[in-house]
Amino acid sequence: MMANTESFTLGQKQVLPGYKLISGFGWTVILDSKHKQNVQKSFWLETSPLYDLSQCNISYLSLSFDYSKKLYIPWGSQPKRTLANLTEINLALNELNGPLPSEIGNLIDLEYLSLSQNCLSGPIPIEIGNLINLTELYLSYNGLSGPIPGQIGNLINLTHLYLSHNGLSGPIPTEIGNLTNLTQLSLSNNNLSGSIPAEIGNLAKLTQLTLSRNKLSGPIPGQIGNLNNLTQLFLFKNRLSGSIPVEIGNLTRLTHL
Repeated sequence: MMANTESFTLGQKQVLPGYKLISGFGWTVILDSKHKQNVQKSFWLETSPLYDLSQCNISYLSLSFDYSKKLYIPWGSQPKRTLANLTEINLALNELNGPLPSEIGNLIDLEYLSLSQNCLSGPIPIEIGNLINLTELYLSYNGLSGPIPGQIGNLINLTHLYLSHNGLSGPIPTEIGNLTNLTQLSLSNNNLSGSIPAEIGNLAKLTQLTLSRNKLSGPIPGQIGNLNNLTQLFLFKNRLSGSIPVEIGNLTRLTHL
């Protein structure tokens, strides 16, 4: 088993001291000589090398922009052969498809998760709420559908939440108001409906709020005036009604409205 590695990088053209580099079919793996034979076998079988390396103490995994549509990712479903020590996953800009597996909720040490710009479909699993150490979550530009689960309110350490450009529907959950460390929230280009929850006024650290291109209705809540760190507020192309609340005058840092 590989010695405790604080950073294990895939899909990057670099070689760490003491490691070898193998690449092919759109992916690159950095590994030590002990695992070279196993990974080569996986390579020729065109299966994922991650399964063979999943017992290693990997904390960082990046296959961004590698078009890794053939990869099988062992999210944590198989005892003693998991990637449960991961703190960062970047699989953005690929052709990954199918649903986001519920087993992703087993990766409780994750701090950073980016799956943007893939072909993922189906709902956001409620098990996402298990990832209480997450600070950044990027799921934009996929084909995700269904509601935003209320369990997302468990992710109280989040600073960046991007769910834009999907097919998400239903209301914005009131639990969004629990995410008081958020600085950037993007839910644009979905099919979200209902009113903007008053609880959004709890997100006092927000600098960017993007809710445009949805089906949101009803008035703009006066609590939006609590977001006095906002520099960007985008609400266009919805079905909002009523008067513009006077509290919007509190947003003295706004540069884009």
